[in-house]
Amino acid sequence: MENILSLNNISYKYQSGGKSQTILLDTSYSFDAGTFYTILGPSGSGKTTILSIASGLDIPSAGQCFNSKNKATSTN
Repeated sequence: MENILSLNNISYKYQSGGKSQTILLDTSYSFDAGTFYTILGPSGSGKTTILSIASGLDIPSAGQCFNSKNKATSTN
């Protein structure tokens, strides 16, 4: 199957109340065309953050996100 999306060593951090919060740390995923995926986890585990980075709405603190056509987001 064709790989349509890859998240490579994605990290995401943000500041809250003067402290740095790490949501994702060196996370990697690959998604193939024609395959159904679910993202499960408790509140605050990074599900929405993964989708925001994959869609290009957010930029990761580290790592790269590639879609099947081009590099979507990168910290490099």
